[in-house]
Amino acid sequence: MKLSIAFNIVIRMLLGMAIAFPTHQFVPHIPYGMDDFYPFLARNSTDVLPLSTNLTQIERLGWADKCVQFRNKCTLAEHCCSLRCLKRIYRCIT
Repeated sequence: MKLSIAFNIVIRMLLGMAIAFPTHQFVPHIPYGMDDFYPFLARNSTDVLPLSTNLTQIERLGWADKCVQFRNKCTLAEHCCSLRCLKRIYRCIT
C-alpha cells in the first residue's frame, strides 16, 4: 500500500514537471555588474562598431597608446584595446 502511494506521488510529480517545464521561461543569468551589457551577452556581431576609415596612422598609434579596457566608454572602435566597441551602449568589450 505504501509503495503504491509513493509510486503514485512520483508519477504525479513527473507529470507535473513535464507539463510545467515547457512553459517555464528561463531568464539568462546576468553576472553582477553586467546589467548594462545585455547586448554583450547575446553575442551579436552586428552590435560592434567597425574600425574607422578616416584616421591617420599617427592617430591610430596615439589611440593604441591610450586605449581603454573592458567596460569603459568609447566612441570609436580604436578607443578600446580590443578594437571592439558596442554600438548600443558605447562600451568596450573583449
